[in-house]
Amino acid sequence: MNTLKSVLGRLSQPKKEVKLSAIVDYENYRDEALSRARDVELLLQNMNDLGQIAYEAIGDLQQQYEALEEADAVFTEVRNKLADAMGEIETKAGELGFAPSDLMPDYQESVDLSLLTFPFEFDARTQIVMDNNNI
Repeated sequence: MNTLKSVLGRLSQPKKEVKLSAIVDYENYRDEALSRARDVELLLQNMNDLGQIAYEAIGDLQQQYEALEEADAVFTEVRNKLADAMGEIETKAGELGFAPSDLMPDYQESVDLSLLTFPFEFDARTQIVMDNNNI
């Protein structure tokens, strides 16, 4: 009987060590899995937050572009009217023997303004965002 107890005692010792090792592994993996799950949750939340910011920024960019187009159209219309008015005054001034600058204050500035155009050129990153979002 002592031999049997001795053999069983020896057999149960390694099993307990294996079991304890398995529990330690389980606890370590569980702790790491919880930590990694928190990392994934945080990164998902960050992505959602950044996505919301980007979505709003793209909407703002679209609105700004539409406002830019409208402002440019209005400017072009007024600029063309200025050029027409200047042409009329230049003709009348010539008929009366005056230089256009005699009748129009800031004549050269007005000439420059009547020729002004705004090419829609954006920095590379803005252009990429606009292209990717059909703006």
